[in-house]
Amino acid sequence: MNKQQSIETRKHPHGVEPNDAFDSSKKIAWVSWGKVCKSKSDGGLGVRDLRAVNLALLGKWRWRLISGGVGLWRDIILARHGSLFPSPHLGGRLKDLKRVSCWWRNVSLLGDPEDAISNCFSYGVSKKSTSTVREMGRWVEGQWIWDLRTTDSWCWKHDPSGCYSVQSAFLALSRSTTNEVIFSVEEHRLLPKAWKTWSPSKVAVFSWQLLQHRLPTRQYLWHRGVIGDASASMCVLCGLGPESADHLFGSCNQISPI
Repeated sequence: MNKQQSIETRKHPHGVEPNDAFDSSKKIAWVSWGKVCKSKSDGGLGVRDLRAVNLALLGKWRWRLISGGVGLWRDIILARHGSLFPSPHLGGRLKDLKRVSCWWRNVSLLGDPEDAISNCFSYGVSKKSTSTVREMGRWVEGQWIWDLRTTDSWCWKHDPSGCYSVQSAFLALSRSTTNEVIFSVEEHRLLPKAWKTWSPSKVAVFSWQLLQHRLPTRQYLWHRGVIGDASASMCVLCGLGPESADHLFGSCNQISPI
């Protein structure tokens, strides 16, 4: 590439400007981006959403910022902005913080913003969940002293280690953006099997499109308005029915002997 594109490619949410790589006014979107960006195990094409990758990488810097440590860049940000956290006087801007577009500025917003704070602290993960009060403190010179950790630390709930990772953030963001994509029961069962084969990748992709009836058959082109005359959607091989995927790969008498 003559000009290396950054992860934030020309303001398009999936990393491609429509008028650069393809003209959206002239090309047909055979499959939705949501299905394309789903993992192959979930029936998708397995293409990474560059917007989610970008947010996950930006979140790594945010995690380093709030996790402490020593660094000149951190001192500069503190000196310029005065705080690592947004002002508590948010007013009407509170709803804006819940949008995914500003998530990278505050990694704590990834998740359901309506969850109660108490849900973020699981009693089951306590190292002293079965201890009595007596075992969690001691008397010192007539005063009760709790034997508790008094220093708070950030915990990343999307990774078992509790530490932020780009992969866990990317997976969490991908789930949040593709959960609305729904496959039929049959597609959900068959689509992942399209990739479990020794056939070339182009054959697997063709099978993936075929299972979703997203091939440029004459009937589908007529349905999308590319072919204006319904009679032109008939099968060019046998002429006995509309040229659909089911017809070509199932009932066409010119192909069935093959």
